[in-house]
Amino acid sequence: LEYDVEHFPPILQTFIDIIHPTHKKDFLSSRLNFHKGLYPDDVYESEILLLTGSGEYKWFEFKSKLVRAQKKAVLDIGVLRSIHNRKKAEEAIKEGEQTLRYISYASKDGIYDVNLIDYEASFSENFFLLLGYSSKEIHLTWQNWTDLIHPDDRHTFLEAYNKFLLKKLNAFSKECRMLCKDGGYKWVLNRAKVVQFDDYGIPIRLIGTLTNIQKIKEAEQELRQAYVDIKVSKENLHQYAEELETTLEQLRQMQEQLIQAEKMASLGVLVAGIAHELNNPIGYIYSSTEGLKNNIQDLLTLI
Repeated sequence: LEYDVEHFPPILQTFIDIIHPTHKKDFLSSRLNFHKGLYPDDVYESEILLLTGSGEYKWFEFKSKLVRAQKKAVLDIGVLRSIHNRKKAEEAIKEGEQTLRYISYASKDGIYDVNLIDYEASFSENFFLLLGYSSKEIHLTWQNWTDLIHPDDRHTFLEAYNKFLLKKLNAFSKECRMLCKDGGYKWVLNRAKVVQFDDYGIPIRLIGTLTNIQKIKEAEQELRQAYVDIKVSKENLHQYAEELETTLEQLRQMQEQLIQAEKMASLGVLVAGIAHELNNPIGYIYSSTEGLKNNIQDLLTLI
């Protein structure tokens, strides 16, 4: 208790005086029932805050046992043990768990906390909600939660997870599909990190998160399908371009043939006109000569 004997006389009242005010009433009441024989095997256990010589209240574990003679308590033997560091650690863990819950609510991620010594695991409410369950509908443990992973993903997931733990990697990140309450599977991103090691460097505590990435995976699938469609469209456009080039070449050939046919038709008309002019009577020589000159000029132009 951080006192010396002079400042802490071994009397009962002194001990009572250093009990924290919020604990004093319950402590005295429980001790009274203890001396009345209301505790099994006459054994008493309690955790209390006591004022130490440093002026700080600290946690202690108080245990005692009654020795009776003819059913009458004649001796009370007790042990006081400091548990302050343990209680502070427990409080820190509770605060951390509360913080994790707040983070879970804010981010909508599921969070799990695993003690790797005894494999006790706790899962946040959002862990269940993310998959459509409530914490009362399904009982999850560290041993069975991986059963929700899609059979096609489970082997590679567990292999990667075990490698992460055995090789003491800094962090773990893996995508997988997990079974939802409606019977369907949802894509999630599982990330984990070892946050505590023992004195030999062996992982003893793990914190992990579960993030819904279903929409991201659906978007990726749509992008892949769009890429395939674009690739097919590109190939089709190339084929259409080749077919169009062939069609244009055919049109050019047909155009040349039409032009040649038109030339031949015009040539026939002109030759017939010249023949007609040559067969005209002498009386029409002047006019026919002019017509003949024009027809011959057109013929030369056409040729």
